[in-house]
Amino acid sequence: AIQHGDDDENPAGSDEIELEGSILSAPDHTQGYGEWTIRALSGRIYRVIADSETEFRPQLPAIGQSVKVKGRLRNRDQGDEIVATRVEIEDEREDESKPDELQGILVSAPSDGIGTWTVQTGFTQTISIVVDANTRLDDGIPPAGRWLEVRGRWQSDNTFLAARIRVEDHRINEVVVRLTQNVVSTTVASRYGLLPKETLIRSGNIHLFVTQEDEEHNIVTKLTADPDVLWAELNYVGGIPEGHGYKTWRWGGTTADGYVNQGAFDQVNLA
Repeated sequence: AIQHGDDDENPAGSDEIELEGSILSAPDHTQGYGEWTIRALSGRIYRVIADSETEFRPQLPAIGQSVKVKGRLRNRDQGDEIVATRVEIEDEREDESKPDELQGILVSAPSDGIGTWTVQTGFTQTISIVVDANTRLDDGIPPAGRWLEVRGRWQSDNTFLAARIRVEDHRINEVVVRLTQNVVSTTVASRYGLLPKETLIRSGNIHLFVTQEDEEHNIVTKLTADPDVLWAELNYVGGIPEGHGYKTWRWGGTTADGYVNQGAFDQVNLA
């Protein structure tokens, strides 16, 4: 899980961040000062900078251990370097008892399913998913473009060995956004690190994006303040427009007063 929160006292406007992940590399300094490399649960690689202000609990972690990191993004635009205030070793017994999990869009898969699948988990990030005879495929071999949930384990070569793969029709951290005229969806996606999932209504420039887990509320706030965005809503339930009618597609609740943006509710008329 990754969480961001704006810090009004930071003049650079960088975000606070919390993440869970595993240690890929560590500095040589006896007190842990320097640059660490951490792979988050999403598969994204972060450079984590530790200094005299960084607290290690209960001790310095070793390469391969799972940790929780709290700190601040140094470069908000790129978002992959963190100045850590705390690094905490996770309970290894708890960590071993639960598989890792990824979600993303299937880019490609072997025709027989066995081998390496490519899954897009971020705007510019893809993960190599290894499928073998022991992998459970709940929905067979889905076509490219389907949204997948993958459970398994990270391997030392940074590939992901899948224990189970299933198709997901929706996620709670999807955001529906209407852009102003002539604004391209990929421009806004790259600006906020979103994954474009589908164009919902082309004539209205309405798009479905996927954001980092646990950060969707913050993303909606940021998108709403963007001059290129007319409105932004969470997509909590159901799916997307399909065929000649809508599937269940609701934002924020079942009644109008539960919606973040009343204008969006009225405009699309999903009551």
